[in-house]
Amino acid sequence: KHSEITKSMATEMKPKIDQIENLARLHRQTTGNEADIAMLTTKWEDMTILLRSHDQIAKEQMEQLKASLKERVKLFIAKMDKLSSKWTAGKPADERSLMDKPQEMKDYSEFVAEKHADFGELNVEMTDIEKELEIFKMDPLDGEVKSNFHDLKVDIETNFSNWALMNEFETAFGSYLNQEWLLCKSLLHEFQEKIGVWAEANLKTEDGQALTVMQSRLRTKIEKYKERIPSLKWCRGDNFTTDHWLDLFRLLLIPKGTSVDHLTLGMLLNA
Repeated sequence: KHSEITKSMATEMKPKIDQIENLARLHRQTTGNEADIAMLTTKWEDMTILLRSHDQIAKEQMEQLKASLKERVKLFIAKMDKLSSKWTAGKPADERSLMDKPQEMKDYSEFVAEKHADFGELNVEMTDIEKELEIFKMDPLDGEVKSNFHDLKVDIETNFSNWALMNEFETAFGSYLNQEWLLCKSLLHEFQEKIGVWAEANLKTEDGQALTVMQSRLRTKIEKYKERIPSLKWCRGDNFTTDHWLDLFRLLLIPKGTSVDHLTLGMLLNA
């Protein structure tokens, strides 16, 4: 707006002011009388001074905004580096080590969800910063910063997608797998049927498309369950003595100290 007003004053209003002054001068020369245009001249000069002052103030404010934006960029980079460090430190060396550890899987899944939310906030901030840099005609974010941001985004979003599927699996079948075997053995057919339907719906890809790492792991886990379920008929324990149970626990390498009442379907399928 300031530039538009300044341009309008220079191209439209100033020529008219000059014309009025010329007419006043001509009037004085031809009639000997003064045409009083002092008030007009004063207002014009005041307006000119006001606009120059406003222009200076606007430039100073612009520089302050640019300086503030530079600080925001520094803080953004610091936050990104901090998130990246926490993300790297929190990731296990091998995620496969978590697959048969329900509590560790739950903890890591929550960690992934938390960092995914943190990254979402960071992503919004980066979008805002890039828009403002463009508005103020400032240099865009450094190429290395963008590259690091992209790598972090891909890693977090891939993990989030994978573990969201694992969470869905745990939600659907955790109640079976964590239930006492003596109570769950009558539900084996129901469990086997549901897990087959779930696998068909969630572990199927379009033609030519490869399974994700998590899909592949879950498919392997489910196939193992399907293979082992028929053999569980020998573990029903209807006529087992204490020695029979002890022999079964030793054979399947069930952790020492586990009682029959605490034996779960998951322990048997994962043994």
